[in-house]
Amino acid sequence: MGFWPAVFYAIAEYFAFGKNKKNFLAAKTGALYMIPIIIIVVYYLLEAILGKHAVWIDITLFIAAILLSQWFSYKVITSYKDYSRYNVLSYILLILIVIAFSLFTFFPPHMELFKDPPTGGYGIINEKK
Repeated sequence: MGFWPAVFYAIAEYFAFGKNKKNFLAAKTGALYMIPIIIIVVYYLLEAILGKHAVWIDITLFIAAILLSQWFSYKVITSYKDYSRYNVLSYILLILIVIAFSLFTFFPPHMELFKDPPTGGYGIINEKK
């Protein structure tokens, strides 16, 4: 849920001020990777510890992942270190994550992580295994 809004927000930020920031691409690419990683790791960690999950925890986790990724992005953009040497790697990683999210939306792997609990299906097409 957080990936595409973050992509569109990053595009808006780029046109608003990002063109003038040497670390913008590395910051936004890192932030886009952080959102799903934080959500997946913390979700399954909490589920293992608590044995269940609650909607309010899921929402709080989502908000925390967005805030942490934006904080990370801000820190990298405003850093005195020059991360622009990673621009080629950032472009490659950015393209890979956009492709992965696009493909997995329609054709996800048949793994528990991608399963829709209410229907038992996978992806937008919601095909059953």
